[in-house]
Amino acid sequence: MRSFSDLPVELVTAVLELVVADADDDFVARKQLAELALLSRRTRAIVVPLLYRTVEITHGNRGKVFDTAHRMTKLFTEHTRHLFCELTLSTPAEVHPQTVIDAFCHITRFSGCYQAFAVLAVHPEYKPKLVFLLDRASYRFTDYAVRGAFANVTHLHLVFRPSQVAAQPISSLTPRLTHFVLDADVPREEDMLLFIRDVRNFLLRSSPLQRLVVRTVRVAGGVKAAGLKANVAELAEMMKDRRLCIDDSGEAREHTHDSLRMLMRQDVRADQALFEEGAPCWNPPPSDPRSHSPPREHISLAYLYASQPRTFR
Repeated sequence: MRSFSDLPVELVTAVLELVVADADDDFVARKQLAELALLSRRTRAIVVPLLYRTVEITHGNRGKVFDTAHRMTKLFTEHTRHLFCELTLSTPAEVHPQTVIDAFCHITRFSGCYQAFAVLAVHPEYKPKLVFLLDRASYRFTDYAVRGAFANVTHLHLVFRPSQVAAQPISSLTPRLTHFVLDADVPREEDMLLFIRDVRNFLLRSSPLQRLVVRTVRVAGGVKAAGLKANVAELAEMMKDRRLCIDDSGEAREHTHDSLRMLMRQDVRADQALFEEGAPCWNPPPSDPRSHSPPREHISLAYLYASQPRTFR
């Protein structure tokens, strides 16, 4: 049996305020009820920001989230700062897209698919600082609204795909970028050469970064470029004076495309340290005798960005 304490905090507040308004002339009773109402409002002021600070939209809970966003858009707008969305948000049947845009336009951290990021970019106040893109979509950086959404990004994660629009390099869209994590999901040798070329061009065009992590992952059935180690070493030499990092520790891992996507989604949910702050280094593959380097310090995103423990799911 559900009790009074199981009710939503905002409903408890409303009930107590109604009771106070309808109470008799008993001064003691009115005073006690007023104190309860005040306590409820103070509790709500603490609980609501925690409850709505992180919102996760999945195929399973999208109806609940969209319905709540439609009824209480202001709560999301005022308190949500981290949005994890694995949906495209292009045509949600449950609610008009504008409701979703209004509810999450003030987030500072986005994790999820690029299509959802692009939908939210329509709002002029959508300026997240930390962006973690999971999918391997062709990023349409030529779109004016999306280009503007990258203006304040300081921490960015991308999955490299050879079909990315080359006319708009990410370095020209992110003037405030300080931390960059780039995953190479490239099963063919010629694609890996393109990846190395694009990273080299990024280093030449970008402003000085505090941290760059380049992760290479061998996809099941794929072939690594024969000269990958030499190319990675060249990149490491280019970044020596910029206090940056090439993390090639994924060399020994085998992943299918689906398992790689699942791994990245788990990284986001667990707030693992993808933008870690450690000594600048290059991690060679395990087969390299130079791989015995001291472990780097890992600081989780939960620590860096004060992620709250409660998630709206």
